[in-house]
Amino acid sequence: MGEWLVHDEIERQARWRHDDPAFVFEGRTLTFRECSMRVNALARALRAGGLNPGARVVAHAKNHLDLLTLLYACSMLGAVYLPVSTFQSASDVRYLCAQLGP
Repeated sequence: MGEWLVHDEIERQARWRHDDPAFVFEGRTLTFRECSMRVNALARALRAGGLNPGARVVAHAKNHLDLLTLLYACSMLGAVYLPVSTFQSASDVRYLCAQLGP
């Protein structure tokens, strides 16, 4: 059996249970189809912007559903996501980015 990745499961569920809830947060529901569409659109945009496998992504997501979309898109592209808190200062974020290297 091959390697199992969570974004593959989202795609599988989107084919068979497309209108079922994938995630619910603060009263907002995201179906498997919507999740798949969001993840694929973001992955295409990131790839078009030059993101390659092994790249590190430092970003802040506005809400949990955006965070999940970003995590799955990074997984799909073979990138690593490093979360940034709104409580971190700009200098802390710059330091983190500098430590990651090019």
